[in-house]
Amino acid sequence: MNDYLTTNRNNSPYPHLLDALLILTFNDDVSLTQNEDEQIVLASLHHKLTFKAVQLGLKKALFALANNGATLEEMNNWVQQDRGEFIVLKFYQYLQKFTRFGWLCHSVVAKGCLIATAKPMTTDCQFLLATAVAHNQYVLSKFAYVH
Repeated sequence: MNDYLTTNRNNSPYPHLLDALLILTFNDDVSLTQNEDEQIVLASLHHKLTFKAVQLGLKKALFALANNGATLEEMNNWVQQDRGEFIVLKFYQYLQKFTRFGWLCHSVVAKGCLIATAKPMTTDCQFLLATAVAHNQYVLSKFAYVH
């Protein structure tokens, strides 16, 4: 969604962050393979998920997560095009499972430039989405600044 980092557009001291996107991707240790039965297998060192009879929208979202990533809004739109009851709810359950496994990275991108990426260091790493407020002060750690 484009509103993860929303601020007051009239007075923002950081106009380049007004159109920032939150991009979700899989962690580097997650592999995606598709076998001859059209099953999609996601695997890491400690977890493995197999998806059978994957519809086009979910397939597109999984491949996006495994490659360059996508916004939650984009993936939601793709999955909504699939048929079936509760398909979007099931997709959000998958995202929660990916989070519990420590598979999801969250990247902030503004004007095509990567600003920051939050990579899970443990399983069940929760990345809380918050709205940035234009006139608040934020502290960036020295570690984050250097890296």
